[in-house]
Amino acid sequence: MKGPGRRYDEDFPATVLYLEDLRDILGAISSVFVTVDIRTKDYKLTDLESLDEFAARYTKGTFPDIYVRVHEPYFAFNIEGSGISVYYEQCELEQEALVAKIKMIVQR
Repeated sequence: MKGPGRRYDEDFPATVLYLEDLRDILGAISSVFVTVDIRTKDYKLTDLESLDEFAARYTKGTFPDIYVRVHEPYFAFNIEGSGISVYYEQCELEQEALVAKIKMIVQR
């Protein structure tokens, strides 16, 4: 068992994620947490349904960095040019299962 107040992280190398991968990851995060904040530098996605509209803005098929935040308990998922990272503060079974699912999607 890990102590309270610690921060846990998982880093993945830069990889190609397709829209369906992103949809699966965001759907998995949304299924665990009630309030999820999804942002880029210039946009805020209000829900998963707005993902297609967001993707349509990027005709070359590459997205800007994407940041997903949950504030209670803290959980962060970042897609950046240098790689993908996940951070979380509470080491609960639900968060560990979510990270394992994200890992599976990223590596497929």
